[in-house]
Amino acid sequence: MSTEMPKGHSEELRDWLATQPHLPPISDQMLRVFHHSCFFDLAKTKDCIDTYYSLRSSLPEIFANRDVSKKEIQTTVGNISNVIIPKKTPDGYQVIFQKIQSTDYSIYNFDEACKLFVMCMDAVIRDEGPLPGYMILLDYKNVRLGHLAKTNMSTLKKMFKYIQEAAPVRLKSIHMINMNYFIEKVMSFVKPFMNKELYNLIHFYPEGELEKVHKFIPPECLPADYGGSLETTHYYKEQFIFKMKELTDIMQKEELAATVKENLRPKKQKKKKDDKKDQDAGISLKSLEID
Repeated sequence: MSTEMPKGHSEELRDWLATQPHLPPISDQMLRVFHHSCFFDLAKTKDCIDTYYSLRSSLPEIFANRDVSKKEIQTTVGNISNVIIPKKTPDGYQVIFQKIQSTDYSIYNFDEACKLFVMCMDAVIRDEGPLPGYMILLDYKNVRLGHLAKTNMSTLKKMFKYIQEAAPVRLKSIHMINMNYFIEKVMSFVKPFMNKELYNLIHFYPEGELEKVHKFIPPECLPADYGGSLETTHYYKEQFIFKMKELTDIMQKEELAATVKENLRPKKQKKKKDDKKDQDAGISLKSLEID
């Protein structure tokens, strides 16, 4: 499938951007990434662009201070394995992997884990441009109830909004492996934050059912410690950290340049406050009872 814009679409999007003074400058490649992710639907692309920059400006705990060399994030950098799988699936899909390394939930920071995951996806977008699709592989083997109790539900809600409405990627599937019994209960708890389309992309696998993932992600596209023919996740984790250090200056410049100027947003598009919903989302998983 072509990644090139239909004739005239680039000009129309540029004309629209000229009427949106609150938005930052957008490169031709990034504009193509947005439009491709929305299957070249002009209206959806405009909504995606606005939501993308608005969310990234309003959620600094995820989208600001993205420097893996900083002392305060070192615990999370060591505790979370983020892997950009180097080999695409036969359909050309990019696989992104994440795993919590330690069962010690006292060192877990949900916001920082989300930050590293988004950095991972941003790095792929920067290097690859538009791709046919993305697949996410999450290993829950070391997750304990204490990890879930430290989840910031307000951040989680905004992350779901980002994935569903703003991330400029074609998400094909999410595979959750080594699922503990209580995580399935938690999924029903957070399901209201997900639209039907996203929830239907999720596949659950209890411990010992890794081979079922091969139907979607063949062994040649998996690390050696997951039954694949590639290097280990530890090897690719170190590659990811090295890459993020290389991109630190670029990401910091992009962060400064990508800020939405709300005072310049056209009045008819003024964002509606959602304080009540944010308060509702501020509930804690600490109160969740597991039978």
